[in-house]
Amino acid sequence: MNTLDIEKHQHVQGKLAEIIIVLEAMRGFVYSAEAQAKINEYQIMVPALSPLKAAASYYQANYPRLVEIIQLLGASHFIAAPSERDFASPIAVQLERFVRGEYTSAKEKFRLIQLARDLTITEFGTRQLLYERYFFGDPVRVLSSLNQLFHEEKSEYVGRVAAFLQSTTEFED
Repeated sequence: MNTLDIEKHQHVQGKLAEIIIVLEAMRGFVYSAEAQAKINEYQIMVPALSPLKAAASYYQANYPRLVEIIQLLGASHFIAAPSERDFASPIAVQLERFVRGEYTSAKEKFRLIQLARDLTITEFGTRQLLYERYFFGDPVRVLSSLNQLFHEEKSEYVGRVAAFLQSTTEFED
């Protein structure tokens, strides 16, 4: 964000916070899987599967938003980005003067913008979006398998609620 000098704007901070939330949620899934790891029948420590399946579902659902955030932050820079050829041409001096970043050179700024473009709006970026959506399988089936995997733990929670309801008094009108 220093390259475009836009981090001071609240709407940008909000978008960056969304990215941080996804990052921290993914870290939480990994930590949870590690903390619940068990030794399997081959005497190998394996992470818990439920948090990893939840991570897969969460990522499938949130990756498109991450791409959208990059698109929104890049905005018109993606359209008017000069090429390497432009930086090797007679207009290089003007590019450096007029389109440099707040804290970086014009060439470095547009190398970063080119990377963001490649990840979000090029043919590669759109293929990557599709890949991330379906890498773990059909999102509906991934969610369904998570539900099935969680069935035993879910029944424990259902039992707790039932026990609580039996221990409370009747509702009053």
